[in-house]
Amino acid sequence: NKDGTIRDDLKNNQFGLELRSRASEFVTGSLRYQYDKRSGAEYQSRAMTNINNGTPDNATLRQYWLADYEQNLVRAQLNLMPLETVAIQLRADWRDRNYDGMTCGGVYDIGLGAGDKTCLGLTGSQRQTYTVDTQWNPSEALQLFGFYTYGQQKQKQLGNSNANVGLATAWWSDSTSDDHTIGLGGNYKFNERWNVGAQYNWVSGVEQYYQGQGGIASALQLPDNKYTENQLQLLANWQFKPDTALRLNYIYSHVKGANFAYDGWGNGYPVGSLPYTNGLRSADGADQLVYLSLNVRFN
Repeated sequence: NKDGTIRDDLKNNQFGLELRSRASEFVTGSLRYQYDKRSGAEYQSRAMTNINNGTPDNATLRQYWLADYEQNLVRAQLNLMPLETVAIQLRADWRDRNYDGMTCGGVYDIGLGAGDKTCLGLTGSQRQTYTVDTQWNPSEALQLFGFYTYGQQKQKQLGNSNANVGLATAWWSDSTSDDHTIGLGGNYKFNERWNVGAQYNWVSGVEQYYQGQGGIASALQLPDNKYTENQLQLLANWQFKPDTALRLNYIYSHVKGANFAYDGWGNGYPVGSLPYTNGLRSADGADQLVYLSLNVRFN
């Protein structure tokens, strides 16, 4: 592939175990463990040179979406039905992913210590989420629902400047993202042919970054990145045949954020208030989408 460093093939091996329990007609639960390993062919270099210093392209620098990894996933779920018209689901997910590329040891794969050939790029990622999901059916025609999700993701990354290969240019970056999501909605069925629905979602998140260089114990905490999103979805469904329905959808979304990579670090940081990327600013705008879809069910 002349457009980038690639691998000719990838393969994933997964296996898992799941334990299910039915304490009663109103209480059920499950516990699941899943192991996932990805590997593949060696990376192919673009055979290009860095335009800044003339150094060769790094064939071993992994792209994280193609990199080898080992992952452990644990999921626990509890379903409750305290009333005939009320259902509650509690779910927790924990995932640990270790990127251990098979192509370590390239000319630029210098870690944070003498002789360390730890692969550069994303080296580890952890993700945990906790969700409470509720549903209430006050009547056969009306369905109401709501949910709350808290998620946290941590990532570790190693890097090395192309300009000078050596311990002094090795760097690391740790990040932690916390996000909260709240959703409320409902559906109303007028008759066998017509029903309408609405859902509102609110999302808020904060990303924290720490960076440092090899041999330097102190870490620099970068400004937090913050973002919020408000989203509204409306739909109307017409079931004009038993197996065919026409659906009208409307989606409104407003996203607002503060990202130091676009807005600058502000006063008190080494680079002053200059933005990293000229001409770009953090998101602050709305999008609207209206579309019509035809749903056909084949028996």
